[in-house]
Amino acid sequence: GDASGVADCGFGAIFGDEAIFGRWEEIPSELEGATTCLELVPLLTSLRHWGERWSGRLVVFGTDNRGTFYGVNCGRVKGGRSAEVANEVLVEVSESCFVHNIDLLASWVPRDFNEDSDGLSKLPEAELRVRFPRLVKVADPLPAIRQSLAVAR
Repeated sequence: GDASGVADCGFGAIFGDEAIFGRWEEIPSELEGATTCLELVPLLTSLRHWGERWSGRLVVFGTDNRGTFYGVNCGRVKGGRSAEVANEVLVEVSESCFVHNIDLLASWVPRDFNEDSDGLSKLPEAELRVRFPRLVKVADPLPAIRQSLAVAR
């Protein structure tokens, strides 16, 4: 999976010959430059989209972001202004894994080997549809997560 912290971009993930992608509704000021938090979104949307198919399996999720790699494997993101939102995303990831009986392991992928996922987060939709015939557009989950955190306060 991959995410871009640039406006008009988004996130995406690949599973076999299928791919999902989404565009940010907005990148809130507290998440600008918060790459680790943004890079967790493709994982969460992947679990929501393919979770039933992954039930009872070990899922290895590739990421080119070391903070995401450590956050998934350790169960939390430390420090930084976006850690609260990132940890809430991790809670939702854990809940999805529990519901679908999925064992999850993050694997670090060097950026040079993550070009297809990188394209999902940056290329125009028309170009993505040519590269990935089985492409599905998904919603940005961050507004709902941020809303639930605001209500909890």
